[in-house]
Amino acid sequence: MFFPLTFIACKKKDNGKGYRDFPKKINIFGINILGSEKVEDSKIIHAAKIMAQYLDNDENGIVDNQEWWIN
Repeated sequence: MFFPLTFIACKKKDNGKGYRDFPKKINIFGINILGSEKVEDSKIIHAAKIMAQYLDNDENGIVDNQEWWIN
């Protein structure tokens, strides 16, 4: 089974209205990892772990590249 990875970037907050089709959510350093009901929890958690490791490779709880990171 193939699960495509989709990135959606938004500058404005829409109060969650655009995310109603994605009820599963994990927040990693301010980045939401979203999933539909059909996506297994383990897949959402796996994606979140990959994002966390990408942003904080030395695992000290701080985003490694602060120049890149805009919060």
